Amino acid sequence: MDITWEDAPGGNDGRVITITMSAGEDPLGILYGMVLKGRLESFLTVLAAPQYADTADRAMVYHLLRDVASVHAALTRRREHLELLARDRDGQGWGSIATATEEARSTVRDRIIRLRREYAAMGISYGTPPEDQ
Repeated sequence: MDITWEDAPGGNDGRVITITMSAGEDPLGILYGMVLKGRLESFLTVLAAPQYADTADRAMVYHLLRDVASVHAALTRRREHLELLARDRDGQGWGSIATATEEARSTVRDRIIRLRREYAAMGISYGTPPEDQ
């Protein structure tokens, strides 16, 4: 994946950001689908300019909320998977994962234990969890 930016043509204050990716970098078409549905645009708009929603009409607020919730759900699934990999495959301690996610150690521990059960029910394991650190 390659992300570049440049000043917008015409000398205004805008920027042109280009994301170039191969099919292998988005094999399920998740980002492509978000772009087609406008969800990536909504997410980036609300992220970069949260005050935009303050002046949006009711229909636009609903649209932004739906799109941001969609991106949030996708990111939550990815974060949880990364936490499980960090703990069970890579042996990182509860504390280091909690620091990385800026959450309480007990919250991270409970979530990873829940994820282990969910993954085990699907026949997925990343090895024997290390001793608690």
